[in-house]
Amino acid sequence: MNASGTTGTIKHFCGNNQEAHRREVNAVVSERALRELYLKCFEIAVKEGNCRSIMTSYGPVNGIWTAGNYDLNTTVLRKEWGFSGIVMTDWWAGANTEGENCEMKNRAVMVMAQNDLFMVSTNAADMDQDNVKEALADGVITRAELQRNAVNILNFLLQSPAMLYQMDAISEE
Repeated sequence: MNASGTTGTIKHFCGNNQEAHRREVNAVVSERALRELYLKCFEIAVKEGNCRSIMTSYGPVNGIWTAGNYDLNTTVLRKEWGFSGIVMTDWWAGANTEGENCEMKNRAVMVMAQNDLFMVSTNAADMDQDNVKEALADGVITRAELQRNAVNILNFLLQSPAMLYQMDAISEE
């Protein structure tokens, strides 16, 4: 966040190397290349730039679409690097579990991976547009995972200049 309190969203996390067919192209990358080349700029943005929001890429990395990639979004980003902001999908992104096809409706795997926001929903009241309600009922995801994602969003909002101003934590100037 800069002196004016604004911040950008860092994107596209990660393996987004081309524009043509970027929703489908599987970035097959070794662990070493992933960490030394593809993830390094994001690590710097998190650790040194204090970025507060990250957008996942459309396509898969080693067969797992990034929107639902637990290893990238939780293990590396949040646990290893200490990222405490929000993670969001690119617009109308899909996700998969290992060995399955990518589907936009598969948002339960996004919840498990700590991808906090699905961009963009045309009707938030339509519970049939994704599999979250069904996955919760079936025990695939837990209420705690949903609450954790909500906490990530709320913490992000509580740090926003508008909220800090409302709480008299910063001046109008």
